[in-house]
Amino acid sequence: TVSLARQLKIPVLFRSIDVLHMMVPYPFLRPVTKLMEKRVYSSVDLVIPNTPQYLKYIASMGVPETRIKLLPFPMDTEMFRPGVDSSEVRQKWGLKENEPVIVFVGTLFDFSGLDEFITNLPKVLNEIPSAKLLIVGDGVQRPKLERIVNELGLEKHVIITGFQPYQTMPEYINLATICINTFLVSEDTMDTFPSKIVQYVACGKATVATALRGISVLLPGESHGIVYCQSPAEMVPEVIALLKSPERRQRLGEVGVSAVRDMFSNDKIAQELETILQKAIKEKHK
Repeated sequence: TVSLARQLKIPVLFRSIDVLHMMVPYPFLRPVTKLMEKRVYSSVDLVIPNTPQYLKYIASMGVPETRIKLLPFPMDTEMFRPGVDSSEVRQKWGLKENEPVIVFVGTLFDFSGLDEFITNLPKVLNEIPSAKLLIVGDGVQRPKLERIVNELGLEKHVIITGFQPYQTMPEYINLATICINTFLVSEDTMDTFPSKIVQYVACGKATVATALRGISVLLPGESHGIVYCQSPAEMVPEVIALLKSPERRQRLGEVGVSAVRDMFSNDKIAQELETILQKAIKEKHK
């Protein structure tokens, strides 16, 4: 396909939204996937990462910076917004209106960090006995998480929904008291960009997350609605503090919504993409 595009003078662009080899669930396949990733990057006309950290990562794979163009993650702020009615999903999972709910959305990778967070969840329950953890997603780590839940007797406090339709994500996020991202921080995960965090913030939800460089360079802390910690275990005191402070949650939610609308709106990103495409076409026909 790339060869034919070159013959026809059609630019080939690759949109990079993840450190792709780290998304492979089987570690022994990751080195091979990384080689394939590098080959794709070297063969296209332009690679378009969605964070500054991915830009650096792609450059480290041998791609000249003249063939890399940063374009942030687009956010449908009409879909992901505060105030979406979540009564249907709340009823579906038996969640009462006044129960504090901690929400995690996404694939349960082996580096999700939820195992460490659930192990420490009793500390949250000691302070807020009615709290619930709602995990909206599925993946290779689910059996391990279910085993920890059973061993600790947390069946009444942890719900794993499995994958749910994408269009219902604003409903799940809006029922949250706070949202979390627990990804383990390592050299392999440091540059990942969990888009769920942008969705949380766009819905006006105070968020506690591990300090992944891939997201923190764009949304650098409480001024953007997020409290960062170094590990899932270290998140627990911040989760407790936020569950006890509606005023702080509201403040984080308000500043977060404003920041996301300025940085990630669909219209803004679409205009930038159109400029990139027009330039790529002109370069190809010089």
